[in-house]
Amino acid sequence: MNTERISDPIRTLQQTTETLSETILEGGDERLHLLSNGLNKYNVNPVQFQGILNRGSCTCSPFTPDGYAVALDLLRDITPATFPKFHHEHTQRLKELLNFEGEDRFDVFFAPSGSDLCYYPLLFSQMINPGKKIVNLVTCPEELGSGSTLAMNGQYYFQTNQIGKTFEKGAHLTKTLDISRKDFPARGDMGRIINHQANILETIQELGPDYSIIANLVIGSKSGIENNTRVISQVPESVMWTVDLCQFRASRLLVNGLLGQNCMVLITGSKFYQAPPFCGALLVPRTITNRFKYVDPDLLAPFHDIFTKYDFPVELRDKFVGFPEKQNVGLMLRWEAALNEMEKFDNLCSFEVHSTCSDWNDFVRGEIKDSPQLELMPDQELTSPTIISFRVKNRRGEYLSYEQLRDLYQTICSTEHEGFSNATKVLFGQPVRYGEKSFIRLAIGSHNIRQFVEQDVSFEDDRRIVEIINEFARDYR
Repeated sequence: MNTERISDPIRTLQQTTETLSETILEGGDERLHLLSNGLNKYNVNPVQFQGILNRGSCTCSPFTPDGYAVALDLLRDITPATFPKFHHEHTQRLKELLNFEGEDRFDVFFAPSGSDLCYYPLLFSQMINPGKKIVNLVTCPEELGSGSTLAMNGQYYFQTNQIGKTFEKGAHLTKTLDISRKDFPARGDMGRIINHQANILETIQELGPDYSIIANLVIGSKSGIENNTRVISQVPESVMWTVDLCQFRASRLLVNGLLGQNCMVLITGSKFYQAPPFCGALLVPRTITNRFKYVDPDLLAPFHDIFTKYDFPVELRDKFVGFPEKQNVGLMLRWEAALNEMEKFDNLCSFEVHSTCSDWNDFVRGEIKDSPQLELMPDQELTSPTIISFRVKNRRGEYLSYEQLRDLYQTICSTEHEGFSNATKVLFGQPVRYGEKSFIRLAIGSHNIRQFVEQDVSFEDDRRIVEIINEFARDYR
C-alpha cells in the first residue's frame, strides 16, 4: 500500500491550515498582530473560534465556521496569476449584493480597514479640487475607529502598513496636504445623543466655496448612533459627503439612498458580518468618479504608503499611478469570509430578521434594567437594535471608570466561564468614552442572527453574559 500517497492530502490540508493562520494576520496594520498571549488587542485569535460566544461584532470577531471554510478553500486556489480574477469576483459580488437590479451606480475601492478608507476622500479632494485647503467636518469622533481621526488629519494612524513598511504613528503623510478638522461630538455630558444638523449647516455656510469641504456623517457608530442625513440636500453640491456605515448594520435601500445623494459610503465586512479584522471598502458614486481629473503624480505619492494598485477599480487605475503591485492575500481572505456571510444573510426573510433583532433587544434590555450593577445609556431607541450600550457600577453604586471598564473587558474576555450552552469564553464590545464617562456594549451580528432564526437558539446565553458582567463588576473600588 502506498501510505505516502494516502497521507498527502492530510499533509496538504495541514499545511494550508497553517498558512491560513499566518496569512489572515497579514496585509494590514499592527492591530492584526498577535500578542504574547496568542491573541490580538481585541482578545481574538481569528482562527480560534470554537467555544466562543461572540457578542462583540465590532472588530472583535474571530472566523465563523462558515467563514473559515470558504477562506481555506479560496487560499488553495490563490496564485499571483489567479489573484486578479478573484479580486474582480469580489467586486462583482459586492455590486450584486448592494446595487438595485439592473443598476451599476458605484465603484468599489478596497482598503485593509475602515481607518484606511478615511484617506480616500483626502486623495479624491486632491484630484477634484487641487490646491484648495481641506476642511474635514467629523461627527461622532469619539465613537469612530481608533485610527480614523488621525487618518482624517492626513496622519499615519499605524506603525505598519499593508505592505509591511514601518512609520511613525501620528506623523503627517506629507506637508503639502493642508487640512483642518472640526468635530461634532456624539453625546452630551448626560449621555444624550446630540443632533448637529443645524451646526453642520451653519459651519458649511460660513466656510463658503474657497475650501474643499469633506463632511463625515455616521450611521451606526460604536453604540449604533444614526446621524440624520437631511442636511445633505441643504448644502452646495461641491461639498464631498462621506457616510460611515462601517458597522454595516444597514439595508440595500439605505445604501442606494445615500449613493443617490452623491455620498461616498464606507463599509467593512469585519463588524456586523463578523469576518476577522480587518476588511474595508469605499463605495463611490459614479457622479464622483466621473469628476476625477489628471493629477500631478507628486500629489499621489504620499498615498503610495496607504494603498496598492489592487485597491483601486480596474477601470480607473490609469488615474492612480505609482502604487505598489502588492497582492494583499490576507485582505482577500477576510473579504471572502465577509462576502460569504453577506450572501447567506441576504437570503434570510427580512421580517424574521427584524423580529429577531427586536426580540433580542427587548430581552437583553430587560435583563440590564433588572440588574443592580448595569444602567442603559440614554436614547437606546435612536440606535441600532443590534447594539445595546450600558454603564457599569460596583456594589456601592459607583460607576466604573474607563480604565476599570478596560480591565473588566480584558478580564472577562480572557477568562473561561460556565453556564453557556455551547461556549466557555465570551466576547463583547470594548469600552467607549464620552467626555469623562464611558460605557460597554453587547452586539449581535449576522451570524448570530442566522443562528437565532435558523437554529431557533434562545437568548439564555445573553442572560448569562449579563450575570457575568454583574459578578465581575461588584468588587471594583
